[in-house]
Amino acid sequence: MSLSRDQYVAAMKETALRVGKSVVMDWLIARAPFLSWSFPNLVVGYLVGLVLEIAIKETEFGMFFVYIDVRTTRQGRAFEAAAARNKYVQEFGTAEDKQRAERDLIAAFRDFVRLTS
Repeated sequence: MSLSRDQYVAAMKETALRVGKSVVMDWLIARAPFLSWSFPNLVVGYLVGLVLEIAIKETEFGMFFVYIDVRTTRQGRAFEAAAARNKYVQEFGTAEDKQRAERDLIAAFRDFVRLTS
């Protein structure tokens, strides 16, 4: 079960958005614990998601996902397989299978993309 190039790019962008939002929110909450309260978390989470969505889907950063094909590495192939499995399970799997596939996809993405400064 292999993904088309468009499906692969969409899976990378969507996973980058979910992982990025989680990382940014964890970082913000560690520095400003009141952001874990329901209303501030909702508002800031929405804004972080919006900014990341614009960055990933509409800017030159998003073009990285379109123009680079990194499926030649072991980690790239593992991510592609996890994305294909996740896509299938999200349509046809049980709730438990969906959660497991999502965790596997995020783990494969984190193994595949290492963001360091």
